[in-house]
Amino acid sequence: MPYHDAHLHSDHSFDGEAAVLDYADAAAAMGLAGITVTDHLDLGAPGLGDVAFDGPGCLRDVMRARAAHPGIRVLYGVEAGLTAEDLGRTEAAVSGGGYDYVVASVHYIRGGDLYYPDYYDGRTKAEATEGYLAATIECLGAFNDYDCLGHLGYLSRYWPYPDKAFGDGDGDLAGMVDAVLRALAEGGKGLEVNTAGIAVGGKASPLPGYGIVARFLELGGENVTLGSDAHRAGDLGRGFGPAAEALRGLGLRYLAYYENRKPVHYRV
Repeated sequence: MPYHDAHLHSDHSFDGEAAVLDYADAAAAMGLAGITVTDHLDLGAPGLGDVAFDGPGCLRDVMRARAAHPGIRVLYGVEAGLTAEDLGRTEAAVSGGGYDYVVASVHYIRGGDLYYPDYYDGRTKAEATEGYLAATIECLGAFNDYDCLGHLGYLSRYWPYPDKAFGDGDGDLAGMVDAVLRALAEGGKGLEVNTAGIAVGGKASPLPGYGIVARFLELGGENVTLGSDAHRAGDLGRGFGPAAEALRGLGLRYLAYYENRKPVHYRV
């Protein structure tokens, strides 16, 4: 697989199970062209406080993995979890991190954790989606030091509603999705296609779905990344082949990864 996996969590993340070298070994075995380690930075996470990782230690492991596998790109990134209350601290942490790549994500909303059922109690699917999209729009409007938006539709992995599709519904929700995509496209930011939604969320497509990716391209978006969101080496590159085929069907010719905070394109 000549793809670059631009989203994975090593054992420097609180929830990662594999060492950076394990991921590089797995990438070499499966023929991936490269990986980017994107451990968690979630400042002010409800119930968790500041979720961070040992940056220098992770970078040392990245350098060791590069030395062990010179034929594979092993890049150093971060997944910056955005909360409206802590954007200033997050920006300060990101700006001094020396990262190749910053993928921005929304995991928490005004004191609520989208991973847990409590957020969905008493909310319809439309209400839960509206809250998530409003938080995403607010954060992206106030935080610019990122390269790509990760797993748009993240909450649909975990919500209890029978319908797992994200981004459908009435015109207001469609308009909010459009607002996110326009902000990305007009700002030159990327959109991640996160294949963990298939494995974790029981979905038929990644996050976001292909209709949303098509709309991003229609609005002028250019940079699309692939990310497995792996937390163990066995999940690296999961679903990339079918996802790439579907993206080609949308007319996408090139995928992207980021190095030194700049997009690098390769053929789908």
